[in-house]
Amino acid sequence: MRPLRPSPTTSRPLFLGLILSAVLAGCSPTATSPGVTVEPTYTSIRNKIFTKSCSTPSCHSTEGFRGAMVLEADKAYDNLVSVPADNDGAKARHLLRVSPGQPDSSFLYIKLTHPAANEGSLMPYSGIPLDSQSISAIRTWIANGAKRD
Repeated sequence: MRPLRPSPTTSRPLFLGLILSAVLAGCSPTATSPGVTVEPTYTSIRNKIFTKSCSTPSCHSTEGFRGAMVLEADKAYDNLVSVPADNDGAKARHLLRVSPGQPDSSFLYIKLTHPAANEGSLMPYSGIPLDSQSISAIRTWIANGAKRD
């Protein structure tokens, strides 16, 4: 009795799918460019993250105004620090967008790491995640008092 083997027509798509998955897993882009270090300062975060990933015309810009928030260079700080979040889930928890000294209670940090179902989508919404170093810089900036530098 011969062992059962999948036919070439059924195994080929599976094989190609596995190869494609392996290739794509090694090519997942991030919102910050490889080799770009984000310092835990407002200016670095604004220039290297908000400007490139958040204040696009369809998102947190004067034009897009998603979440009733603008993250353009001249408006970002005043729209973030000590400002109540506009999301209903965050409002119910009385969260600020950025609560100086309290990253785990800052809606910005929550949206980048683990929003609850009633708190909207993980950000950035573009589907290109921030790398861990960028998220760590934001967390440190908030923990250090979210100062404008």
